[in-house]
Amino acid sequence: LEDQQDIMDTEELSDNEYDPYYNADEFQEEQEDTNNNLAIIEECKRKFSNDDSVMESDLIIHIRNYIKAGGTPEDLVQLLSDHYIGEGEDDINNISTVCQHLELFVRQLQTCIHGVIAKEPTTSSVDVENMINVACHTEHGYLCCQFFLRILLYDIDNSHLIKFLMQKIESGAVSRGLAVNDIAMIVNGVYQYTNVNTAVNNIFSRNTLDSANITTLYDVYSGDEPPPIEIIRHPRFLDLLIKLLFNPDERIDTDFKSKLTFLLAYAVSVIETISETETLLNTDDLKNTINIVGRTLNIIGHADCRSSVFLLSEIGNLYQYIRYPIVSRGLINWVDCIVSSPSFFNYMGDTTALIYLAILDEICTCHPLQHPTTFNLLIKFLEYEYSNGDIMLILRFKRHIIECMVHLVSRGYVVPVLNYIRKCLDANSMDNSLIRNFVSGVLDIIGPPYTPIFIELFLPLLKSDVCMSLQQSQNKDDPALNFIVTHAASDMKDHLQNHCYWVPLEECPPTIDGMVDDNESDTVLIAGGGFAKKFFLQCNKENVPLIVIISLCTEGNAIDKASQLDSHLNNWLQFLPGQQSVDEEYTLRAPWIMPKSWESLFNRPVPSDLY
Repeated sequence: LEDQQDIMDTEELSDNEYDPYYNADEFQEEQEDTNNNLAIIEECKRKFSNDDSVMESDLIIHIRNYIKAGGTPEDLVQLLSDHYIGEGEDDINNISTVCQHLELFVRQLQTCIHGVIAKEPTTSSVDVENMINVACHTEHGYLCCQFFLRILLYDIDNSHLIKFLMQKIESGAVSRGLAVNDIAMIVNGVYQYTNVNTAVNNIFSRNTLDSANITTLYDVYSGDEPPPIEIIRHPRFLDLLIKLLFNPDERIDTDFKSKLTFLLAYAVSVIETISETETLLNTDDLKNTINIVGRTLNIIGHADCRSSVFLLSEIGNLYQYIRYPIVSRGLINWVDCIVSSPSFFNYMGDTTALIYLAILDEICTCHPLQHPTTFNLLIKFLEYEYSNGDIMLILRFKRHIIECMVHLVSRGYVVPVLNYIRKCLDANSMDNSLIRNFVSGVLDIIGPPYTPIFIELFLPLLKSDVCMSLQQSQNKDDPALNFIVTHAASDMKDHLQNHCYWVPLEECPPTIDGMVDDNESDTVLIAGGGFAKKFFLQCNKENVPLIVIISLCTEGNAIDKASQLDSHLNNWLQFLPGQQSVDEEYTLRAPWIMPKSWESLFNRPVPSDLY
């Protein structure tokens, strides 16, 4: 009451009467307080203007400061509501905030799971990564997510996707350093089996397979009442088994290898059916799987397994065994170990190297699910810096890797491969000849109609300066020819390239001691051209105009190539003027009369779908 009376007395004073109450220092302090309050209000408004600021854990502190500084509640409410996004978005930016509120966490988890399941079979890695980010932010979030998925595992038709998500989330948690081993054991039900729990924990903590723990697992799973099969179907456990068994440098005891083989075959072949009253096991394929895995290990563990002669003798058997998914996955690891060796090209010839890539091609043909793994391995080989080995051998090997990538495209793994080649082109990180080989190979296997995403990714490759000659050759129905001209005929080069759509033959880099040599013969390569190279060099020396036209073909029946060659010549020189096509998009072949002897040529023409 006294304060109220003081205020009333002050209000009744006139201006002159108020003067004795005025203090300059107090006025300055009030002015400073006003400025500070304005700064606080502006800072709070800036924080309130952030997306989903209403969900920040320290929001209440900023609200108190805002109101205390004189901010209006109306502006506060308007700012918070205008910048609230929350559940309307597929992803909440502040995962830390979401993980602190159970309702928000569950809601976001449901959104992520629905996004993955709804997009099957086109689920992208981005959807899975969003799911992992939400689930693996903390240990308690991981626990909640895994139990939530565990319940869904038996309630929906897409149980394979739920299992896939559970495995991905566990791998993500381990890679982020979360202590989830014990939680994973509880989720998988291992805690009920003390000896199994101890063995699995030892294996995961040491990240290695030792004889004692493997013997424990072998004894319980070969017994009459084995534990749940999903314990040894854990991705980390299977990965350790594959890396140990399919490693050419590992020397494993026979008894130990047999136990490892049994556990691997058991995990991938036994079918477990769980009901409310009992658990049924179907082991019909177990014995056969053990047999196939064992035969494969005998081949790749042979003393001559790096010999092309031995591999060629066994390639038919390997192709049969590759039809088993676990064998294909193991051979991927085996090929990786061999080809990634720094000394690979010291003892490997071109034929042997091709055998390893042929194995990868067969795996891609039989198992679409192995496409991402195989593609990543091909990228690793392509970018690997081999310190030893012949340069030309390494370049040829990389060209064969590009052919494997083309094969992946032919098997439907299109977008990731095109994205990678585009990045290499933009970054100038790949030899231009390899990019041309890729584009040329893709052009040989594709046909309309084309999807928009394919056009978006492939067209810039085709229109690049690197592939301009390929683009020109595709303007005609027949494949382009290579040609080379002497200095005296250089005025014809532009016409042949831009009007006949022939491709100039590339000069080879000098190979004498790595230094530039004045001898032109060292830079001209006409493989399989007989005396053509010697004749060209002599004509060039004598200043005689000469054009050498080259059409690559296979051994045996090359009638089709000969017809193409003559038709190209006729379009240029017009031996038969009436046979040139008026349409720019097509070239009519002249009605050449075939020699009688051509009827007895060996071999049939090369099938168009061979490559």
